[in-house]
Amino acid sequence: MFGLVTEEQLPIDAIDDDRLARLYEYWDSRRNGAAMPARSDVDPLDLREHIGRIHLIEVIDGERFQYRVYGSRIANPDGVDMTGRFASDYQDTAFAEMTIRHYRICVVQAAPVLHHVVGVIEHRPFEFKRLCLPLSQNDAGVGMILAAPVRLVVPRNLPRTSNFETT
Repeated sequence: MFGLVTEEQLPIDAIDDDRLARLYEYWDSRRNGAAMPARSDVDPLDLREHIGRIHLIEVIDGERFQYRVYGSRIANPDGVDMTGRFASDYQDTAFAEMTIRHYRICVVQAAPVLHHVVGVIEHRPFEFKRLCLPLSQNDAGVGMILAAPVRLVVPRNLPRTSNFETT
């Protein structure tokens, strides 16, 4: 089970991971002067470097978050692929609540958000940063979120392949 130790929302200019920086720069370049790009402004072919390391989440009524794409190289406490499921479907309720909180902040602020999370899973350190980038849907606010977690410390026994890299 996931236990939250600390959770901090960081300013976007605190992005210190090259992959997250490139993803944010891409998102920013697609805005074309708007507060956020539309989902149709984002070309999956442009995101090849990030495939397997990102989620695409549909925002339903501003309250529910359904994974349309769940990165295949991303570890989570439940060890399951969440594609097609809702963030509230995580078996680990503490992880679900934290994830939903991050997504809601992105929707309410209608702006990118970056979180640094330190936790434990089964008494082992689990640390990551999560970048959430809003995408508009028909100019009616945030319709989707492009999320990219970068694991800093991951327990070796998580059943899915993590995106933690030592290089």
